Amino acid sequence: MSQKILYISFLAIVALGVVFYLGVRAGLYPVAIVDSNWITAARFREEFDATKAYFTPAVAQARARKEPIDETALEAEYRRASMDRLVEITLVRKKAFSLFGTGLKKERDKIIGEARLDPAAVEASVKIAYGWDFPTFTKLVVVPQAEKDLITASLAEKKMSYDEWLAIARKDASVYLLIRGLSWEGEHVVSK
Repeated sequence: MSQKILYISFLAIVALGVVFYLGVRAGLYPVAIVDSNWITAARFREEFDATKAYFTPAVAQARARKEPIDETALEAEYRRASMDRLVEITLVRKKAFSLFGTGLKKERDKIIGEARLDPAAVEASVKIAYGWDFPTFTKLVVVPQAEKDLITASLAEKKMSYDEWLAIARKDASVYLLIRGLSWEGEHVVSK
């Protein structure tokens, strides 16, 4: 009986190790926790790549003008800006969910539908500018903007601007950054 228990324990440990390894490899571990919501390494990487793609043309122009560029500082700023945006997106999504509950997706889709985006035309433009397809653009840009628009409309009824709300939300947020080189300074992500 004790050999059987030992064998089952060994297999369980191996299985847990494999699951842990696959999770880490897929980036399914938190790099930040914002009001009990995880920001995973995979999502951070996605936002980082998007930020880098967004600024690549400007950096290329600066290089063409032979302006000095500190690559280390540039990379640190991409990381900082990406994490700061993810904190904002998380706070916005939390607020939007508190306003609309399970109807958030329906309201968000309504806003997106009103924009009348032509997927083919948008994808062609976004592919040229950033190398993204339409679903990626929708996930990284359109959905967060729609949620921001929903909150802005709700706040307008209360005579409050989005920026005022965001400043309060950032001050009240509980943010833990679990990634090296970044820290939360009360309202913003800063590079160490």
